[in-house]
Amino acid sequence: MHRGLSVRRRFPYLRRMYMAADITFPCPNCGETSSIPTSVPPIKDADGDPEKGWASADIEVACPKCNRVFEGSITNHDMQVDVFVEGHPVGVMEVSRAYFVSDEDMDFEIPEYPHTILIGTIKEILSLFEYHNEFISEKIIKRMAFSQAISAMEAFLADTLINAVLELRDALPRLLRGDPELKDAKLPLLHIISKERPVDDYIKSYLKEINYHQLARVDKIYQTSLQFSIFPNDETKSRLFAVIPIRHDCVHRNGYDKDGKMITIINDAFVRQVCRDILEMADHIANKIAGKFLGFP
Repeated sequence: MHRGLSVRRRFPYLRRMYMAADITFPCPNCGETSSIPTSVPPIKDADGDPEKGWASADIEVACPKCNRVFEGSITNHDMQVDVFVEGHPVGVMEVSRAYFVSDEDMDFEIPEYPHTILIGTIKEILSLFEYHNEFISEKIIKRMAFSQAISAMEAFLADTLINAVLELRDALPRLLRGDPELKDAKLPLLHIISKERPVDDYIKSYLKEINYHQLARVDKIYQTSLQFSIFPNDETKSRLFAVIPIRHDCVHRNGYDKDGKMITIINDAFVRQVCRDILEMADHIANKIAGKFLGFP
């Protein structure tokens, strides 16, 4: 998982320059302040209105000191960047103006053991139930725990997929043939001669920028490349699909739904069930991939 601020949005790989900014982040967990680079959504590729000169996207910011991860949103107002972090006492962060970096600068390392990292993260999330702070309400702590669980799930799905596609012999050709965007992709000659493994680099960059909370799309990519569903059973699938919109409301509407009603379902039992479902899905995926490496169908 990238330890910094990452926008869960696909930037077209062939645009060789990206926008970035530096966020000054005072961590409410460990008290340390860090400068963290963040991807900035380009106006014409995000959900904003290009005519009004702005764009926004989901983000997560990870403290490099204590590794605690927080959900939030980022807005690009014609290179003026605003970052809001959910549940943070400060709320709006101090951010530099956007600047441009090359695709090589955005080449974040993929962790080798995402399953182990996920288990450790879920353990840390559940420990939040023991956290008490007079300045932060219990409701906000539960929302933070829930939102972080979904972020941890997204990171696991992304890192596991990238590792498996690049390491399993038949997975990459299946993905190239079966994914509608990849099968028609064209790489410039300059990119081909400047990279040691140009196709692997392209696939890695493409898979990094998928929105991994879009479970239907992610499941299709897993089935195309690895030939199995990410879901262990229909019950777990149904519950995970149901909590994604709730997570969106927590991050973008401060715990209220689109009708302005406060979300009251997020309690200890709810968060623990979400964590159980995520771990059950992750165990299923890890076992399936291990079987692939051992030659099982």
